Amino acid sequence: MKFKWIHEHRDQPDWTVNVMCSTLSISRSGYYAWTRRKPSKQAQRKVELLAAARTEYELGRCNYGSPRVHQALNEKGIKVCLNTVAKLMNEAGMAAKCCRRFCVHTTDSRHDYRPAENLLDQPRERFATKDQAKRMTFEYIEVFYNRQRRHSAIGYISPEAFEASRN
Repeated sequence: MKFKWIHEHRDQPDWTVNVMCSTLSISRSGYYAWTRRKPSKQAQRKVELLAAARTEYELGRCNYGSPRVHQALNEKGIKVCLNTVAKLMNEAGMAAKCCRRFCVHTTDSRHDYRPAENLLDQPRERFATKDQAKRMTFEYIEVFYNRQRRHSAIGYISPEAFEASRN
């Protein structure tokens, strides 16, 4: 951890590598040996797993959380623990989008006050026309939701695959 910090700050004009190493009570030779060392097998596997998880996350339109990504990785022959996938996704900032309908709840709406700011910064997709909204909704339901999305209630497979397995 100290070596990584020194490596990230080595280009600052006021702090030389020598000064940082002596301040942190580590040897300069140890730091330079660390810079030449190859990444460990564990670090290499973490990079590979993160790339595979990111691919599955993006294929799921950034809607998938760790259980679905974990299932997809296992189906591709990548053996990994669910907790590992959750940890990697959390570190990389990948989180499932919650697509819940917004509903206004007020106790007294008979006032002239303006509504509160959107502090949660909830993303809302805007459409130029009603026709565009219809097309995007149709595409989401028919292409993604019914054919690609992994549903937890049917064993993390798509409805199309589920129907095909029953016939």
